[in-house]
Amino acid sequence: MSLNESLQKVVARHEELRELMLAPDVASSSDFVDMSKEYAELTPIVEAIANLDSAQGEAADLATMLADPETDPEMREMAEMEFQELKETIPALEKNIQIHLLPKDEADAKNAILEVRAGTGGEEAALFAADLFRMYQRYSETQGWKFEIMAANETGIGGLKEAVALGELSSGADCAKLAAFFWIGWEGAILRTKLVRNTSPVDLFADTFFAGLPR
Repeated sequence: MSLNESLQKVVARHEELRELMLAPDVASSSDFVDMSKEYAELTPIVEAIANLDSAQGEAADLATMLADPETDPEMREMAEMEFQELKETIPALEKNIQIHLLPKDEADAKNAILEVRAGTGGEEAALFAADLFRMYQRYSETQGWKFEIMAANETGIGGLKEAVALGELSSGADCAKLAAFFWIGWEGAILRTKLVRNTSPVDLFADTFFAGLPR
């Protein structure tokens, strides 16, 4: 089955569930809860498909306008700019849909424990670890997750030797969103950054600092 056929199947199932849930005999049945849950899970995928269809349709219209030799020069310039923007947007929309179509895992709906540790490099490595920790904290906030700091071993200048946090969906968050574990549950890496010191007009020294995300 092609990707397009899979997307059409998702949209058709979403519409089928909507019609079924409107039926009086289903609304009072035990199947209603299961249907509602499936409908909620499919909704963000259907919305992503609609965004992709809209972008592709707009790109096709702009391509037709650009191919027309009678198009006004000023309109052509505007169409070219919009067309280039859509060429960058469409792949991102396609990737978003592919992420939504990934097979579900039981752990997807669970909370996530984030641990960041400073590696070699002294205070600079600790500062790097603190930057990483704040990056995940801010990302969690944009996703509507709770970010509870469970432990933090700070240095005197604002760095972190080690920090642990719990990421979970807040009570007011959209439950149709993929949960915290899906996004950061598979994170695990040794990360590094370089600090280049200009000690003289001719001498440059590069120091490398490490931080880890244990799994």
